[in-house]
Amino acid sequence: MGGLTSLLLLLCVGVTVSTVLDLQKRIIGGHECPAGERGYHVKLVTENGALLCGGSLLKNNWILTAAHCWQWGMKVVVGVHPGPELNPVMITEPPVMYGDKKKIHDIMLLKLPDLVNLPKITPVDLPSDCKKQKPKPLDTVKIAGSAVTTLGEDNKRECAPSDKLQCADIKLSDCTKLKTTHELYSYNHWFCGETSTVDICPGDAGGGVVRGNMIFGVISFMGESEKANAADLGFIDVCEYKDWIKKKTKKPIFG
Repeated sequence: MGGLTSLLLLLCVGVTVSTVLDLQKRIIGGHECPAGERGYHVKLVTENGALLCGGSLLKNNWILTAAHCWQWGMKVVVGVHPGPELNPVMITEPPVMYGDKKKIHDIMLLKLPDLVNLPKITPVDLPSDCKKQKPKPLDTVKIAGSAVTTLGEDNKRECAPSDKLQCADIKLSDCTKLKTTHELYSYNHWFCGETSTVDICPGDAGGGVVRGNMIFGVISFMGESEKANAADLGFIDVCEYKDWIKKKTKKPIFG
């Protein structure tokens, strides 16, 4: 009875039912990341501080992210979780990408300036043995991002930056649907994930897909750009690029 009375009071002061539903929007499948996890997560922002993408800190001050996130003048924010965030640092070196000019794969390495004093952050590890450790369809992996995804009318995805890093579990799928609709990515190495209660926003791209404290993927694209929970998510397969990553992160930037 109390709930009905409250709803009637809202209607009496001119608040519509749709507004009441708007007040009940929620993050789709996300929750604030536990304090002891994702210390290696970084934010990539524009020169003016607007959120572009996420990324993962590797050894030797390298960042692994998605190639489509690149923008001249972009900056990196370290210490995203659990905080406090450091002041944004501009990327001054050119990005390291995989592929030629016609077919750039959606994976990228960025080098933090050597003079940046990082807090005590443990970088994320690459898989030590992909043949044994690589997750398979129906296995659960963890994703994270700094964008809040909420449901609008007709399940329309609505995105905004989040003050807290959001984490979610997602099950891997077999990519059957996406391979027929996303031929543009056919030359990339990728795998898919789909859970009916989990979705992402563009600002989450570049973040790590993790299992057992190792990074197996990079968030790349949404199978459906407008409606939430309508299609699989695409993740770049780190195992397929592991040798390239190890080679590039050991060499000087122009090596």
